[in-house]
Amino acid sequence: MKVLNRRAGKVKVRSVEGVILALESLYNSRISRSQQDSQEFLHLIHEALDLEDTKLKQEEGSQELQIPLNPFQGALSTQITCMRCGFTTRWKKELFTELSLAVPSKVLPNPILSVLRARVC
Repeated sequence: MKVLNRRAGKVKVRSVEGVILALESLYNSRISRSQQDSQEFLHLIHEALDLEDTKLKQEEGSQELQIPLNPFQGALSTQITCMRCGFTTRWKKELFTELSLAVPSKVLPNPILSVLRARVC
């Protein structure tokens, strides 16, 4: 993904065409130019970065390379406690590269309590 590492120089605007061509070459397929969901496009870029990391780590002499961690990866830990009986689940850890969050259209006074009260044990 050398195209992502090019310096912008004095140019203030950059075309995404080079990135699209690089992704098409990597996946050996065509990416539609008419409509591309930004979330899907970001997913393709993340996959390409993961592939590059894997290739670098498998090459000979890669032990000397300092390959940084992917800043888009993370872990989400959740634990649920029933407000009626007090039962608490074990912590569940899920790794992610992209995390989709629901954004409410209306702001509730206390959204967490409203959701918890609506749930039945």
